[in-house]
Amino acid sequence: MKVTVCFGRTRVVVPCGDGHMKVFSLIQQAVTRYRKAIAKVRGWELGIGREPALKCSLQLVELLLKIK
Repeated sequence: MKVTVCFGRTRVVVPCGDGHMKVFSLIQQAVTRYRKAIAKVRGWELGIGREPALKCSLQLVELLLKIK
């Protein structure tokens, strides 16, 4: 089983085994995969206007990870 997590226009597929994965673990894997994805395209896909919005999105996800 897999879940697609959307960060704006960027989508990340996260495998979640048989569906018994905790949401916290799913979020951690999604953030890791998202960071890898944007690192690959940072030079040519990200426009100047989108950069602050992506940083804000990452900060929100990191805050949610701290809340548990």
